[in-house]
Amino acid sequence: MTKNETRARRVNAIYNKTGDLTFANTLRDRSDKYILDNYGIKIPKKIVARKTYSSAAIERKRRALRKYQIAEEYNFTPAEAKNLMNRSFTDINTYGNFKKLQTDTTHNTITLRKQAWSRFSSKNGELPQEVIDIAELVNKSKNFDDNASYGYAVAFYAFVENKYIDDVIKDVESDKFTESAIYK
Repeated sequence: MTKNETRARRVNAIYNKTGDLTFANTLRDRSDKYILDNYGIKIPKKIVARKTYSSAAIERKRRALRKYQIAEEYNFTPAEAKNLMNRSFTDINTYGNFKKLQTDTTHNTITLRKQAWSRFSSKNGELPQEVIDIAELVNKSKNFDDNASYGYAVAFYAFVENKYIDDVIKDVESDKFTESAIYK
């Protein structure tokens, strides 16, 4: 494939994902791996046709790209960042603040994270705001009361096991009558 064909392949793929031609042109000489790792855009092996978008669609794509970049600033993996693109900016910030709490260097083993959780819950019953926010967000996603135990159980397992929230939600079922957690 010639240099111009390679550039066209990258520009068209990036434009089709973002709707921004100037952004696509700035990345045309970057490697496919760099584009995938930093922006979550997979470059196809063949040249794809450039799509036409309405201005509203272009704006939605720009917002999605910005959400992806914010998620990456919080050190989410590309797959996690891609999942967060469909959420609101406040949800991404909530997830990101919880991720910062998880990756704090003072909580680098399961034992230390369990001890930290014990300290959190023993201080007059006040958990860090990041934990409360993520628990409320999880409860809202299940249409539970903000203070239901399910969200706090998910936050506990995500914190202690250092897992992504959505992965923990898959492992922990909810009881819709008692709004509590049932573990698989």
